[in-house]
Amino acid sequence: AGARGASASAPEARAGARGTKAGPGSAQPRIARHEDWRGQVCQSLPLLAPVIKLAGVDMTWFLILIALMLQTSFLTPPVGFSLFYLKGVAPKGVTIQDIYVGVVPFVLLQMAMVALCFAFPALITWLPQQMYGGG
Repeated sequence: AGARGASASAPEARAGARGTKAGPGSAQPRIARHEDWRGQVCQSLPLLAPVIKLAGVDMTWFLILIALMLQTSFLTPPVGFSLFYLKGVAPKGVTIQDIYVGVVPFVLLQMAMVALCFAFPALITWLPQQMYGGG
C-alpha cells in the first residue's frame, strides 16, 4: 500500500504526471505518459544540429526529416500518442489491438515518404528554395 499506484482507491495514486489516468485499465502505457516530443527535440537537436551543419547537410531537409520521423513515432508503440488519444474516444468495442492493426497502412506510407525524401532531397528543398532563394 506504500508504493505509488498500489492503492486502487486513491485518486492521487492513479493520476499521472499531467493528470492522465494511470493504472489498471488505462490505455496508455507507463512510458508514454512521461515522454514528450518537445523534450525529445529539445534534447537531441542542440547536439545533432551543429554536427549536421558542419557536415554540409541542408538544415531544411534535415529538420523536415526529423518532423516526418516524429510524426511516424506518434503512430507507433510504445509512445504512440495518437493511438492512445484515439483509444480514448473510440467506441467500447474497439480495442487497442484493433487500432494498432488499423494504423499499419499509415505507418507504411509515412516510412515510404521518409525513404523517398532520403532518395530525392528535392522533395523537401524545392519549395523553400523557390520561395526564399538559395542553393
